[in-house]
Amino acid sequence: MKTIEAIKTLTEWDQRQRSVFKMTDLRMLFPEPSEKTFSEGLRRLVRLGVLMRIAVRRQIFVPCAA
Repeated sequence: MKTIEAIKTLTEWDQRQRSVFKMTDLRMLFPEPSEKTFSEGLRRLVRLGVLMRIAVRRQIFVPCAA
């Protein structure tokens, strides 16, 4: 998943009042051909502060205040 595209997609969902995602939700939003690619993309979004882990297999979108 490309970071900019992921942020745009998550921002669209945030505007619909949806910011907490299960792992299965993220897999549907960002289909990747392999588990490794998906996991690396998810780790990158967490490292950049776009997503934050709030529980096991649960992520929350953290919109930037720009």
